[in-house]
Amino acid sequence: MSSISVFSNPDMSGEVYIDGDIFTIRGNLHSLGEQNLRFWAAAPVERRMSLVGSGLPFASEEQAMENSPNQGSFKVDGLGRFEFAVRAPSGYYTCQGNTLVQPHVKILLEPLKRQYAIQLGPVVPNRSLTSLPGRPNRVIFR
Repeated sequence: MSSISVFSNPDMSGEVYIDGDIFTIRGNLHSLGEQNLRFWAAAPVERRMSLVGSGLPFASEEQAMENSPNQGSFKVDGLGRFEFAVRAPSGYYTCQGNTLVQPHVKILLEPLKRQYAIQLGPVVPNRSLTSLPGRPNRVIFR
């Protein structure tokens, strides 16, 4: 397991680790006490037997979050430490398919009602639902 990034915000700090396609988020809350932490991320990247259709981002946030196994909630321990894992979430589009959102996990501290997003990594390269910059237009194949 290797560390790929560090995060910090007013309520918590920590590191993101990767092992294969599993991202592990370990952190510490800056304030102690009874707190619930809820997390959610897009469904994992679809890997298929052929390259066609494999690794594509989802068309919308609703589609990406529907029945995602990358969600959960738990009580943070008395020292403010937490750790959870998600399977490599996929990216998804917003703004009617114009903006690609990179894979991330959202965290909600429930008694405080504060929400944060932690970036996990880039989307699968060269996989898009729209035309890629510098590539032929997919509609007319020129």
